[in-house]
Amino acid sequence: MQKRLRLALLAGQVDETRQSRFINGFLQQAFSENVDVCIFSMYRKYQSTRIREQAEMNIYNLFNPALFDGIVILKDSIQTVPSSVPIEERIHDTYSGPVLVIDRESDYFDSVFEDDYTGMSLVVSHMIKEHGFKDIAYISGRKEHMHSISRLQAFRDTMKANHLEVDESRIHYGDYWYSSGELAVKNMSEEGRPMPEAIICANDEMAIGVASELTAMGLRIPEDVAVAGFDTSPEGRLSPRCITSCDLPYEEMGKYAIKYILDKIDDRNPGHFTAKPVFTHGETCGCKEADLKDHDPRRNAWATDRMNNSMDDVYNMMTKDIVTPTTLEEFFATIYSYAYQIKDAENFSICLSAPWKDLETTPSISMKHNGFPPKMIRALKYNSLINTGNVDLEETFNTRYLLPELGEERDHPAAFCFTPFYSEDQCFGYAVISYGNRPMSHNEGYRRWMEYVSAGFELLRRTIAMNSYKLFIDNMKTNKFAVRLNPLDTLTSDEKKECELVEKILDENLITYAFQPIVKADTGEIFSYEALMRTTTEEKVSPLTIIKYAGFLGRMADVEYLTFKNVMATLDERGDEFQDAKIFINSIPGVRVNEEQFKVVDELLRRFSSKVVVEITEESELDDIELQRIKNHLSKYGIEIAIDDFGTGYSNISNLLRYMPNYVKIDRALLTGIDKAPQKQHFVQEIIKFCKDNAILSLAEGIETADELSTVIHMGVDLIQGYYTAKPAFDPIGKIDKKIRNEIAIFSQEKEDGLQKQVYSAGSSNRVSLALLAKYGCTDIIVGKEGAVYRNISIIGAPNLKTDMHLKILSGYSGEITLENASFSNIKSRPCIEIEDGCNVDLILKGNSHLNGIGISVAPTSTLTTQGDGNLTIECNDAHYYGIGNTFDSTHGNIIFAHNGTIKIDGKGNEGICIGSGLGGAIEIRSGQYNIKCGGTRCTGIGALFADNSIKIVNCNMEIDLNSNIGVVIGSLEGASDVYITKSSMLLLGSGNYLSGVGSIGKKDSVVTIYDASVEVSLRSNESTCFGSLEGGSELHTQNVGLKIENAGQHALAVGGVEQKTKIDLNSTDIRVNVHNSLGVDTYAEDDDISILNGRVKFMVNDQSIDRHLEFIHWSED
Repeated sequence: MQKRLRLALLAGQVDETRQSRFINGFLQQAFSENVDVCIFSMYRKYQSTRIREQAEMNIYNLFNPALFDGIVILKDSIQTVPSSVPIEERIHDTYSGPVLVIDRESDYFDSVFEDDYTGMSLVVSHMIKEHGFKDIAYISGRKEHMHSISRLQAFRDTMKANHLEVDESRIHYGDYWYSSGELAVKNMSEEGRPMPEAIICANDEMAIGVASELTAMGLRIPEDVAVAGFDTSPEGRLSPRCITSCDLPYEEMGKYAIKYILDKIDDRNPGHFTAKPVFTHGETCGCKEADLKDHDPRRNAWATDRMNNSMDDVYNMMTKDIVTPTTLEEFFATIYSYAYQIKDAENFSICLSAPWKDLETTPSISMKHNGFPPKMIRALKYNSLINTGNVDLEETFNTRYLLPELGEERDHPAAFCFTPFYSEDQCFGYAVISYGNRPMSHNEGYRRWMEYVSAGFELLRRTIAMNSYKLFIDNMKTNKFAVRLNPLDTLTSDEKKECELVEKILDENLITYAFQPIVKADTGEIFSYEALMRTTTEEKVSPLTIIKYAGFLGRMADVEYLTFKNVMATLDERGDEFQDAKIFINSIPGVRVNEEQFKVVDELLRRFSSKVVVEITEESELDDIELQRIKNHLSKYGIEIAIDDFGTGYSNISNLLRYMPNYVKIDRALLTGIDKAPQKQHFVQEIIKFCKDNAILSLAEGIETADELSTVIHMGVDLIQGYYTAKPAFDPIGKIDKKIRNEIAIFSQEKEDGLQKQVYSAGSSNRVSLALLAKYGCTDIIVGKEGAVYRNISIIGAPNLKTDMHLKILSGYSGEITLENASFSNIKSRPCIEIEDGCNVDLILKGNSHLNGIGISVAPTSTLTTQGDGNLTIECNDAHYYGIGNTFDSTHGNIIFAHNGTIKIDGKGNEGICIGSGLGGAIEIRSGQYNIKCGGTRCTGIGALFADNSIKIVNCNMEIDLNSNIGVVIGSLEGASDVYITKSSMLLLGSGNYLSGVGSIGKKDSVVTIYDASVEVSLRSNESTCFGSLEGGSELHTQNVGLKIENAGQHALAVGGVEQKTKIDLNSTDIRVNVHNSLGVDTYAEDDDISILNGRVKFMVNDQSIDRHLEFIHWSED
């Protein structure tokens, strides 16, 4: 296949009319020539600050000339300082292919220009010759601008050619924007003379400003003052009065640019650009009729933006939702959920500079506008046509190649537009939008949408940085040993008094201890106590003050000695009061008692080794020798170790590996307000996970609210300590408050059940974002609640987003529910999607949706119809599972499959049914693809377990693989079965002991009818039949069918069972039967009950051919 040419277009503000029209023509011609195009564009032609200029211009640093066969520069649209000159210089120095510059001179390359002069001459001539105006004012663009100079010169020359004097005071200069026109009119009104008869402007935007100001002054257009513009913008055409103007051939210039490049590539002479401007009649000059044939204000479709959930929808919550994420993954999942708002786009990607991946762990990351790093991450990929894509922060690609699929083979050409992704001085990466092979550029809505995205990411960056800084400050505040003291001679009188009191406390051992319960997170029972230092002095002194002055006095060893001595003395005197609870004792890291003190403490530790847990503050960073000394000494008596205040200071996993404690006490700084702080939750969750993986008990200390308690229990912490559960007391309390114990029990049960119900009632908006609901901890979505504004609901997930949510559709609901990349999970054998009684649900599938656990329950009086071209995967993992249907003791409602995508069901458990229920119900398959695996001891692929069943299968491709001791691939285990198959291709596999392929293994009859289909059944089972009932009557009717039957087993049959009558009617059927068994037959049907009319047959039993009568009938037209 010949390599498709690829061209680059460098432009600015491509949503502006002139650039948009040029690109439309450029792409039309490119696609007709089978050429790919990459557009590199700033959002605006010029910016208000130097930083933004650098940010916007940085997109051209991404541009790699070596990837392109030709380059076109819309130079006049790149007006940012230092303009396009450095770009041209880089291309000139590094590139040898053809280059064309549009509408500006170039020192290096050929240029082509629009004919401003002729166009403006047409406008001025019309105002003079058709309407007789003589006093004409002119509003020009910027003086130095090339187009301004050319258009002004045309005005002067045309006035002179018509023998009219040019009044220099009637010439005003602007900047091509609306306000320039307004200001010029105000200046004219202040000149002290009548307004001119007519005002001609250098573009339509300024003409609109002129008309607006004239109207505000009470003047009529054109009766009092006539107005004309230039360049025929849609805004000018659709103004209250259509503005007289001149249409420049932008589309034709775009087409010429493609032809020029291709001619240069083929060494042909491209020729000159000859298209001319066209005067466009308007109503602001005095003409009665305007030319609006190309500017019909009516929509070309009935759908409105509000109907299509656009950015302008009053219910669009994007600007609110993008400011809530606290992680990169949450942010891009949120953006993905709103990517549908990019109107008409076929593909959209956000490419993130690779270093930003580490933002959450390194909040200080900063990337300036100096090009792009060697590696990029495609953080978001969206495809509107097939509703597939992904959010991925792992896979990188080489920045040099711009986009992974740019070089992939396609059956049609396409265009890709690259725009910057930034905020002020921070370069985040770039965005890429493609409309496929439709000739169009992005509009103003996309520019605004990307500005929202950029602002959201900048807020995320600042939030992460602020949270990190706040966490650092909190750690500093809570570091119990981070004390500083002035030299003695600088102490205040109050400090000296405190110091003297501490010295007295240590001298006289005026220290006692209160005991705060540490409770089990699953039951609320007291597991242990922490001994907390108190003083017996009249003036109470805090532990921190004692540590502070003990360090100053050089008496930290005394604090350590008295702590162990006093706590264990309490144990000696009152041990029975503590029952089986342990005592946590704080040890000061790095402090050694003297030899005499050591002997006392060592003897106490030996005596109470089973009751004591020694707390070591992890932030002290003991060196390896000192740490090993402590561990050796404690392990000699089997004393357990706890790491205190983990999460502050030097906290890291490698430190835990050094200490390998029995307990980790998570610092209160991480736990205060954890119910509202996702960043803290993430950090704490990692600590708990590490503890569980390494047989360490995690302890949450400082819990002070019910919400904090609930959060840490649901996160899986083992032990809890805090004022909310129990305050310190001098006497052990035995039990904590019953109300708190009950709360703990409830939260623990919720954790075990996977519940902490947060219910969202859909209907206030017609779109539901799973990413946002997951972020807020939603567990259940309710559809069909009375009073809902919307009945039809779209539930939007994101690729690779998995949730633990459950969807319930309330009784009586009737409407459409769209699943687009949605993910749900079941809870305790509850279905992922639950359809209550009396519902009529159309389930529209888009993208790839996933249900984990039991799939969809359909109540007996409800109807479920699947539609759409998306895919649905159901992974059933339950002892008694079903994929789509109902429980084993229930019937299910009407289930109709009318989708075009694939339904994949993988069932694993003791017994189950992939489509259907225990007591059956109506199943009609009208279309779609099916890939079903069914495993267990007793299973049915499609149908019922115990009841009679009727199944209709039409227009589908189906593969079912059943692995079960007792089972039926399609039909009913014990009930009668009536299966109708037509216009389908089916592969049915089964292995087990008692099986039926299509039919039943029970004593009731089975009827199987197949028309215009291809069916293959292959079983491996001792007691089995491929079609019919194993113990009941069987009928098989086929017409125009390709049928392949294979079965192997001791009593394996092709059709029917061994006890009842079997009837076989094969009409125009190509049948191949191959059976291996100990019976020597493939069916017990009597010869008179076997009818084979036309077709081809081959019957093999144990590798021996069986002859059966085949009758041929040739039908005549009579």
